[in-house]
Amino acid sequence: MSLDEIDLRAFGALEAKVEQLELTVALQSVKIDKLLQLANEGKGSLRVLLIAAGTLGGVVTWLTDKFLFK
Repeated sequence: MSLDEIDLRAFGALEAKVEQLELTVALQSVKIDKLLQLANEGKGSLRVLLIAAGTLGGVVTWLTDKFLFK
């Protein structure tokens, strides 16, 4: 294919589409990073809640065993 066979308007439109796709991919990358950060924060809070619930359950069980079943 020679340079004479290339339609310059079609080539310009293709370049514009590529630029738009690059912008879209960059924006999606930012959104994915934010979602990943949010998921990591959620995992941390879930662990804290599980530790707190386990500790509270242990204390309630110990108190119940010590005062009610003795």
